[in-house]
Amino acid sequence: MAIDEALLIHKTPTLRFYSWDPPCVSIGYFQSAQREVNEASCRSYGVGIVRRPTGGKAVLHEHELTYSLVLPENSVGENVISSYKTISRAFVRALRSLGIPVEVRTGAEPRGHSPLCFQAVSYYELVLHGKKIMGSAQSRQNGMLLQHGSLLLDVDYTKLFACLRFGHAARRASDLEGFVTGINRECGRRLTAAGLAQKITACARRELGFSFYRAGLSPDEGRTARSLEKEKYENPTWTFKTAFA
Repeated sequence: MAIDEALLIHKTPTLRFYSWDPPCVSIGYFQSAQREVNEASCRSYGVGIVRRPTGGKAVLHEHELTYSLVLPENSVGENVISSYKTISRAFVRALRSLGIPVEVRTGAEPRGHSPLCFQAVSYYELVLHGKKIMGSAQSRQNGMLLQHGSLLLDVDYTKLFACLRFGHAARRASDLEGFVTGINRECGRRLTAAGLAQKITACARRELGFSFYRAGLSPDEGRTARSLEKEKYENPTWTFKTAFA
């Protein structure tokens, strides 16, 4: 999270892919960790908790591929919805080229109050056989956007149900099976996060019109990221805050 925010601050157009070790629940900027995350269950499962700088709802990062994309906000559409549409095309092209029959939902479909990102389909998010497989969220500042997303390969429904507080939105772990799934679980595939990242990068080049090259953080970006990590993302005051600016 610190690296992604540092890239946003320094206005560095970047497409990143990563995974999480140990597994982690990331909550959206405006969510209440106390109300929507079961901290005791997370500890028992060895699952961390972090607050994202982007909006949206909670994601359990485990059997999935996380991406972050930093771009000038006017480079992919006039507003948030149009940018989701443009960015989603790269993922659709990549998955369909692998024989995964994903669909794109063109409207929001909330399913009542739930802490889980994958229990509500929003604009231009991806579904497979009617179930959500990718969620995304944005933050914008100083003419740049940061978009986070999680593309699921599999789902541990028991762990997911234990780590989040669903209330009336789901009474048991099996209730989640009708809303969220992973590509490998749904299609009987053995796709890897690394293989998906490579395919998505190639398709993003065509759909977004950008050239990509491998790069590390600049010295300034690294200093900003380390400062954010120490002062913000490792600070429980940020993670468990209850007031939002």
